[in-house]
Amino acid sequence: MLALGGGARHVTQAPAPSLGNEARERTGPPMIPLIDPTANVLALVAAETKRQDDLREAQAKFQTLEIKRIDDLRIATERYHELEVRRQDDLRNMLDHCQEEISLVREAGNAALAIAETKRIDALLQAARAELATSSEKAAAIAATLAQQVATTADASRVSVAALASQIADTNAQTQQGVDRRLTALEQSQYSIGGRDVQRDEGKKENASQMQLLFAAGGAILYAAAQYLSR
Repeated sequence: MLALGGGARHVTQAPAPSLGNEARERTGPPMIPLIDPTANVLALVAAETKRQDDLREAQAKFQTLEIKRIDDLRIATERYHELEVRRQDDLRNMLDHCQEEISLVREAGNAALAIAETKRIDALLQAARAELATSSEKAAAIAATLAQQVATTADASRVSVAALASQIADTNAQTQQGVDRRLTALEQSQYSIGGRDVQRDEGKKENASQMQLLFAAGGAILYAAAQYLSR
């Protein structure tokens, strides 16, 4: 008899029927009893069928798990892409916000710098105006002092030039009188000696030379006085 257990086949031999004393007395090899193999074959077919069913069931379960794993991977990949897109959007939004903040801070800094620069320029202009006013006052005081000094110097120069001109006029008058007296005495002596015409010409020439010298001296003095007054 065949028995299946744990996937292995075991063949058990049925006990031989009692043959009595004849069998014990018979000599030769033992006799093998005839067994019907139908039950054993049916058991093998059932075991193989069960194994094939188990394999198909395991294959189906494996395919189901693989499909689930692939679906989980696809869902995880889609989720990852969604999270990555959201992360990129968040980064972009943060970058835009930071740029806006930087722009606002830069504008505020530029405005503060402009205000400070304006105040600095106003302070410089005010200091320059004050210095200009002080310089104008000093220049006005110096101009007044110089004008007073020029007026005093001009008055003194006019007095000096007038006195010098008066002295020159007196000197010219005295010189002219002396020349006239000399000419008169010369003419009288020439008349008494003779050659009146020749001597007269020489006297006139000498008189003209002396007058030229006097006029040249007076002109030089007047020019020097005018240069002194123009300073």
